[in-house]
Amino acid sequence: MPVKASGKELIGLLANEEIRQFTYSLNKNKETTQEIEILRYSNSRCKKDGTVERKHCGFVVFGVDWNLLKVKRVYRSRFAIESSYRMRNIVRPKTSTRNPVARYFFAIVSFLLKNIWVVLLFEHFRKKQRGPIVIKSEWFRFDAFIDSMLDALIVIRNGKNENLDIVQAS
Repeated sequence: MPVKASGKELIGLLANEEIRQFTYSLNKNKETTQEIEILRYSNSRCKKDGTVERKHCGFVVFGVDWNLLKVKRVYRSRFAIESSYRMRNIVRPKTSTRNPVARYFFAIVSFLLKNIWVVLLFEHFRKKQRGPIVIKSEWFRFDAFIDSMLDALIVIRNGKNENLDIVQAS
């Protein structure tokens, strides 16, 4: 799990080039302190003006004896899963029902909307070029897709379909 650097001590430990792995204490001033193990790494990137920007980050590791490269590789594969859950939460209706069937239905509909958006991106919003497929998600943002879906639902609900090519069952 990535570390959110907050607090002077943690930021200082992450910026320290000497250490690669360290133990950090949460809630030091309270009676329930928690020790966590952190693997530190640095990302460097070259900016347009030629200067190098260095970002110090870390991963919280617990119960695993992995090296830094394996931790980064595992987290990179998890990132797509976590971002899909974040996108699901954008379209999932806010409900207080305890009915598991209704909650499961809302989750399925939200994942279905996200997957439809991904298919539309892949089919209609990719760069036509040789080589690897480059999808331009800024050409059709997820929030624009959701807004167009809501507009279509409102039109269908009101019974006006002059702008939509929808076949209605009689």
